[in-house]
Amino acid sequence: MNEPQRLDREAPIRPDLDDRYGADEAREMYAALVENSTDFIGIVDIDGAVIHVNRAGRDLLGIDSLEVARRTPLLAYFLPADRDFVRSTIFATLERDGNWAGDFQFRHFRSGLPVPVAFNVFAIALVDGRRMGAATVSRDLRERKRVEDGLRLLSRTGAAVVDSLDYGRTLQNIARAFVDGFAAYCLIDVMPPHGRWERTVEHRDPALVPLLVKLSRPTGIHPIARAIERGESSFMPIDEAWARAVDPTDDRLEAVRRLGVRSIISVPVVTPAGEIVGALTCALDGVTIRENYGSDDLGFVAEVGRRAGAAIANVQLYERERRIALELQAASLPARLPVVDGLALDAAYRPGSNEAKIGGDWYDAFVLPDARLVITVGDVLGHGLQAAVAMTKLRLAMQSAAMVDPDPNLMLRVADATLRLSDPDAYATAIAAIYDPRTRTVAFASAGHPGPALRGTDGQVQIVDQSASMIGLRSGSESEICTIETPPGSMLVFYTDGLIEVVRDVEEGFGRLSRVLAAPDFPAAARPAEALVTAVLGADTAHDDIAVLVVTFQ
Repeated sequence: MNEPQRLDREAPIRPDLDDRYGADEAREMYAALVENSTDFIGIVDIDGAVIHVNRAGRDLLGIDSLEVARRTPLLAYFLPADRDFVRSTIFATLERDGNWAGDFQFRHFRSGLPVPVAFNVFAIALVDGRRMGAATVSRDLRERKRVEDGLRLLSRTGAAVVDSLDYGRTLQNIARAFVDGFAAYCLIDVMPPHGRWERTVEHRDPALVPLLVKLSRPTGIHPIARAIERGESSFMPIDEAWARAVDPTDDRLEAVRRLGVRSIISVPVVTPAGEIVGALTCALDGVTIRENYGSDDLGFVAEVGRRAGAAIANVQLYERERRIALELQAASLPARLPVVDGLALDAAYRPGSNEAKIGGDWYDAFVLPDARLVITVGDVLGHGLQAAVAMTKLRLAMQSAAMVDPDPNLMLRVADATLRLSDPDAYATAIAAIYDPRTRTVAFASAGHPGPALRGTDGQVQIVDQSASMIGLRSGSESEICTIETPPGSMLVFYTDGLIEVVRDVEEGFGRLSRVLAAPDFPAAARPAEALVTAVLGADTAHDDIAVLVVTFQ
């Protein structure tokens, strides 16, 4: 029996079959590599028809199957707003140079939202140079974009918490920072010290804000309630079934339907002392920005919650100090103005906005035993309790000096020495004036303070200015005194610079003051000081304190 022939598996049986099997095997290997790659890989033929989109690409764009991918026109893979650029720039560069690369975006097929990618497209050619089509190997940049959005959020909220010392505006700034690229809407629920629940709302669509404002306070296992009651942070997908299970109130079910909420994050708002004062919630609706939040987003929002807590604590502390300063300032101002024959005195004090450096403005008027009238008006640079305390000391020091020697420069020297002794780093401006009813003149000296405005009997207005160093910087040798004649029918207005700086333009401020004071009907005002402040401010807000004392000579 012949021995069976041994087959040498190293030698080809038939060269043509072996080549074909090898080519098939290589194609299968390459196909597997393409299909299993974590990058988006797509291939189109020379006519632009889609031949293949791998699994990563289909997942990236929300395409249900390869058949759907192949039936979809090439330009449909891009956002409508980008298609002109794709045709005129990307395709043209590909045709000319054989490739185009750069950060770009595809269109997500289900949501229509942009999907950021590192887009690399290149021509496929045969050995002889003939083009067969093109391919792309694109990398998903959503994670990088997520981090960039989070860092941008931290930057914007960082600016928001220092931009204002107004409680409501601070929260609104934070909420607005969220909807500027990170959320469809943002809620900040806070329980302030006075105990009344407050909600701050911002939505990319202002028409939907009322819907969020009227939502009832959540309870139970709702993420907002968990954040406030347990200090828990959470993120989760949202739909109507979730709403029915977690908080099935009619208003919340309606809100979920109308807002199209897809994903939310809720974190506690915690002060530096560890007190939970509320919850911060942001949401995506699957229509704006991106589809859902991920676990990495939670860290960014939790950090904003801590910043919001610190900002709220600072604002509350500032508001408490501001209330005390205002009370101290109000207590320090004269309870009533003196009654003097031949004069009519009227004063007005207007605290600035919550952002103002309040606490340091004053006016004062009192009669000496010899019937002369002493007037002081001033402004301590600074804010809060420190300025209010310094203001009280200066006012009392000038009163005491006038009782001993009613000389305007002496009064200012005593004020300067008092401030240097009690607070060497503080400064103030002031005017000290003495009215003598026998000569019907006012003699005054200034320490860096705006000069009084004189309305003459003819209605003409003059700013009587005197340049001199402010309190805290005086040399002690100042002696200049201005004397103003005050015939019957004239008016003299003393004021602090908050009145003329309301428009952040001193020249315009002086112009407003002069125009109001020169008006023919101004002398007939029942409360000329209040009328002056109201007219000069107009529609503007007082950014700084305003103190005004008007003397009408009869």
